[in-house]
Amino acid sequence: MKVGRKIVQHTTYKTCNSCGKANHFASICKSKTTQPRQVKTKPKQKLNFRKHVHIIQDESASEDDYVFMSAISRKGIPVFEIEMSGRHTEILADSGASVNILPEQVYNALPTQPALEPCMNRIFPFSSSQPLEVVGKLQAKVQYKDTSRIASFVFHPMIGISVVLTYQAVGLLKAVNKLQKEDITDEFSDVFSGLGKLQDHKVKLHIDETIQPVAQKYRRIPFHIRKQLDKHLDKEEEMGVIEKATGPTPWVSPLVIVPKPKNPDEIRVCVDMRAPNTAIRREKRSTPTLNELSTILADAKYFSKLDLNQGYNQLELNEESRYITTFATHRG
Repeated sequence: MKVGRKIVQHTTYKTCNSCGKANHFASICKSKTTQPRQVKTKPKQKLNFRKHVHIIQDESASEDDYVFMSAISRKGIPVFEIEMSGRHTEILADSGASVNILPEQVYNALPTQPALEPCMNRIFPFSSSQPLEVVGKLQAKVQYKDTSRIASFVFHPMIGISVVLTYQAVGLLKAVNKLQKEDITDEFSDVFSGLGKLQDHKVKLHIDETIQPVAQKYRRIPFHIRKQLDKHLDKEEEMGVIEKATGPTPWVSPLVIVPKPKNPDEIRVCVDMRAPNTAIRREKRSTPTLNELSTILADAKYFSKLDLNQGYNQLELNEESRYITTFATHRG
């Protein structure tokens, strides 16, 4: 507040810098002994200049391994008895595994327990996206009948899982009638040329007619890839994968074109079917479980693998279902 020309400041809740008491200033302090003001300060934190080195493990640098893990009953499943470092163990041979894996209890039961080495590879059980926990790996001698060799084994802490070895470990399984690629392609040249098609069956899409059709806007295609797209469309039309649409087209979807990572000169052509998918009713199919597959394949002796070239394009749609797959290009 103002008193004449002199400004008087309020001293309420003020602390004296001389005696440290409240409600007055140091200039009018009447204390005989002057006490230094105690200022509360935070304790200084010691600075740690020690350098920390963070190790980053590049998981992509090491290849992933895959193994078939089975916790079901061994009834009906062929098992073998092997000798590992003087100890007999029953194992399950996995022709598709890329690593030999044993439970930790097998390692603990070995007469001599050499030190385990760290395992840098990730191991995925069948039909799982979570890697298996491992405790380490080692090199050990394994023998089956009259065959013995040194093999690498990985140990995991789980209990109750069947012991799994790759068939290469001691030659448990043998390839029968192994054929060369040329032997098959030359003998059946009619099915290895062009694009195949499922015979005597056409796929029917169950379309919900209550869904409003959407004719999406045409997405402009860059000029520098149009020649590649023209070549791709001509090839697909020649093989019977696509056909020109005529008449009204209530459903129209745009193209998505990207260069192939390993070959930038080639393109990958896809149709953005997100809108039509909302009107397509799914058919419910039951997928066999791992237990069912193990039982079905228990007595199997011969295995083959077939990779279809553009498998989805080998399924022909019936005429009533084709209109919902219409897509737009720079040619119409």
